Amino acid sequence: MLLLLFHGAGCCGWHAIKPLPDGVSYQGAQLPCTDARFLCDVTGLDENGARKSEQEIFDEVFAMINRAERIVVIDMFLFNAFLCMEPNPYRPLSDELTQTLIARKRAVPELRAVLITDPVNTVYGGMKAAHLESLKAAGVEVVMTRLSRLRDSNTAWSVFWRLLFHPWGNSPRGGWTPTRSVVNLLPSGVGLRF
Repeated sequence: MLLLLFHGAGCCGWHAIKPLPDGVSYQGAQLPCTDARFLCDVTGLDENGARKSEQEIFDEVFAMINRAERIVVIDMFLFNAFLCMEPNPYRPLSDELTQTLIARKRAVPELRAVLITDPVNTVYGGMKAAHLESLKAAGVEVVMTRLSRLRDSNTAWSVFWRLLFHPWGNSPRGGWTPTRSVVNLLPSGVGLRF
């Protein structure tokens, strides 16, 4: 037991301070901002108790994509449909972003479109993400962050993950924790947070 405790502490410590890959931390020159606009997302209930949502931020993101001629680079952390299960009280932003990128890539074939995302969207490799596969098929570059090269953001949790779960693997074909059944058992409106 003491050996396991020392191993866990060492694992926790190393993954909290290990050196980062070259190029991860970059600081460029400061530039003046002359045309800033405030965009906000507002969600609430109207006077009749009906849910009302105004999402200026994503409306502007979609407009910018539709104006792109040479390059689009998008970095999205939670880019999945887990919160859009039935009944669907949320705007399907992942689907909208996917369709907007695909449509723009078709309209401007020479456009370089890059989506950077996180393995959480495939439940850390435990399932295929249909929207990511659609983007790849349309010629959008999908870049999956290699978390193993980065420091752990939550070492208290990751030490248990590394010692108890990670060694046995996770893939769309199966593993010792069946991802699909976990996702299918979620109550509607509940998202996965790892």
